[in-house]
Amino acid sequence: MKTQFNQKGFTLIELLVVITIIAILASVSVPVFSSIQQKAKVNKSMQQVSGIYKGVYALYGEDGFLPTGDNANDILAEVAVEMDSEKPFYVAGCAWHGNGQTKTGGDNFHERSTPQGIALEPGANHYAVNKSSRFEPRYPMLASGFSSTVGQYAQEKSELGGIWEGKTAVIIYGTGDAEIVKLDLSGKAMKDMGGRNIDLFDYQGKVQMVNPQRGN
Repeated sequence: MKTQFNQKGFTLIELLVVITIIAILASVSVPVFSSIQQKAKVNKSMQQVSGIYKGVYALYGEDGFLPTGDNANDILAEVAVEMDSEKPFYVAGCAWHGNGQTKTGGDNFHERSTPQGIALEPGANHYAVNKSSRFEPRYPMLASGFSSTVGQYAQEKSELGGIWEGKTAVIIYGTGDAEIVKLDLSGKAMKDMGGRNIDLFDYQGKVQMVNPQRGN
């Protein structure tokens, strides 16, 4: 005598319902996860810029001013050598990072370190520098989020300087106080240390931001 098994599967309607629920959950969770990742990167950059400030102050604090340079890499290269690492200048996903040769043992622009491979690579930092800084408390010294055009913030992550999507900037002031700043609709006005809106690119002649030079 043959035994008959009652084999019952999912109906097409049931499968469609399950697929729909999964799609809804995915559409909700992906943006939340991306937001968490972005906040983590911003917070990490906040810690990094504080470390960079200490290196800058150790080299130039007694002089009270930064060296002149055409771009941020020129100014920060010696800081990277002094810190014996370029890691604080790296933010994953930032389009400022070039593909120079430092990672493989040498960089013909700024390689002055021993052992080779630890100096600041062209384009390895995404921090713009206020080369007019005199370590004043109310004025920014380093900031992130700039586009390749001074006075504008990139809105797309794939663009140079678009790491924070034109919504946020990480700033450190001359006193070493770091701040995560929410940009307004113009992408330019920020709060100074007194809580007033300022234009970071044109503020009492005390700010002259220069971007990093991107690697080739």
